[in-house]
Amino acid sequence: MISSTLPPLPTLAGVISIAFVLVKYLRKDKAYPLPPGPKGWPLIGNILDWPRAQEWFTFMNWSQQHNSDLLYVNTVGTDVLIINSNKVAQDLFEKQSSIFSDRPRMPMLLELVGFGWDFSFMPYGRRWRELRKAFVRQFHPPALFNYHPTILQGTRELLVDFLDRPDEFIRHLRYASGAIILRVCYGYKALPENDPFVARAQRALNAMAATGIHGAYLVDSLPFLKALPSWVPGAGFKREAAEWNDDASRFHKYPVEYVQESMEKGTAEPCIASEHLEKCRTPEELEGLRAILGVAYEAGADTTVSALSTFVLMMATYPEVQRKGQEAVDAAFGTGHLPDFSDDVAVPYVDAIIKEVLRYRPVAPLGLSHRLMEDHIYDGYFLPKGSVVIGNAWAMLHEESEWGAEPGVFRPERHLKDGVLYPPAKSPYGTFGFGRRTCAGVEFAMDQMWLTITSILACFDITPIEGETLTGEYTSGMQIFPVDFKCDIKPRSAAVERLLRDGVDTGRA
Repeated sequence: MISSTLPPLPTLAGVISIAFVLVKYLRKDKAYPLPPGPKGWPLIGNILDWPRAQEWFTFMNWSQQHNSDLLYVNTVGTDVLIINSNKVAQDLFEKQSSIFSDRPRMPMLLELVGFGWDFSFMPYGRRWRELRKAFVRQFHPPALFNYHPTILQGTRELLVDFLDRPDEFIRHLRYASGAIILRVCYGYKALPENDPFVARAQRALNAMAATGIHGAYLVDSLPFLKALPSWVPGAGFKREAAEWNDDASRFHKYPVEYVQESMEKGTAEPCIASEHLEKCRTPEELEGLRAILGVAYEAGADTTVSALSTFVLMMATYPEVQRKGQEAVDAAFGTGHLPDFSDDVAVPYVDAIIKEVLRYRPVAPLGLSHRLMEDHIYDGYFLPKGSVVIGNAWAMLHEESEWGAEPGVFRPERHLKDGVLYPPAKSPYGTFGFGRRTCAGVEFAMDQMWLTITSILACFDITPIEGETLTGEYTSGMQIFPVDFKCDIKPRSAAVERLLRDGVDTGRA
């Protein structure tokens, strides 16, 4: 939440005033105006207008009010540009990617909470390029195909969990997503319940979700506030950060330490960490490996859980979509065979369901903020160097001009043309970020989602519970999830149940 109570420092008003006047002076002779946006207050700009939750809706409303897909706001001296359409996003994030690929400084998330190691938030430069390149080598084809057996085993275990305890389906989704990436990265077999690595990582990811959007904390606009003692009124953010710091700053280290110990004992399982640890010659290389695997966990855990949770909710809400998906899967795989990664099997309707899940409720509605690296003129507007740039993926994924009528309705058919996926891209633009900062783990996440969704459609009927209302409400934050909901999940037939019982080895170490 935004802390709107400014600390009682006698110099604060002076600092803000000087910054405000300086910014105005530097701009007063510009030949081009700033983009439109809500009128701010002297000194503090639009900080009081900044939404406290589900910011994407407010940004969409501002676009309508000001008849512009590009907005400008100021948060206590920080320039913020908000992009609300595919066209503007393509023009800036893609065509001008050389100057729109930096990340802003985020004191709360990176310096206080402790995510400074995460290369997703690193400035655009040599170190980021090195780590991203190393990440891509591990999570794009052909390396990706090496992980298919692990994804397959984890998915089959998930199906049995659905069979045994269907009312705990969200917990099963979260466990399966975390367990698969832990096995791939560290050769670690997660405990079905109360796993220490999973619990630590989840606490860290919760902290990231709470602090990863610009404007969530005033210290992001006024970085000098981080020097305040935690006991000072208005410095509650310091106490919050202290509670999160140990998990956030170290969760990427503990699993690697586990692998190092296992290698010394001769018990390490084949995995990315064991393959590369012996190649690390410097502390920088070791920290780079930790960061790559930590980011992989972030991408493979929460992102996937959000999308799969939406899928379950949509199947309970739109039974006709579920029926068509089941028919498509049955036609492709038959009724006596569980789906797998067979190269010769295509299920366009399932691909369309996945695309619609990601469009309808994007896992990260605002993505990660960018930073403009130099002054730029766009469409007659002046865009200041150093601006925080927010891509409102939610708005882009609900544009009628892009997605057809009723974008607020879940309709996979909008992604099909003559029974074929159209356009052929695997995910809607903006779902996994923009430009050069697009998530590098998208291929892994899409493969896992495809197999999980195809398998659930093959095996289960998902229906509402009589008397229970599916509100469709979602949480707020950097990543979003459906608010807790209930539904019935039952095997489609006795034959499916026998197939799951007889064909899945669910032994877990």
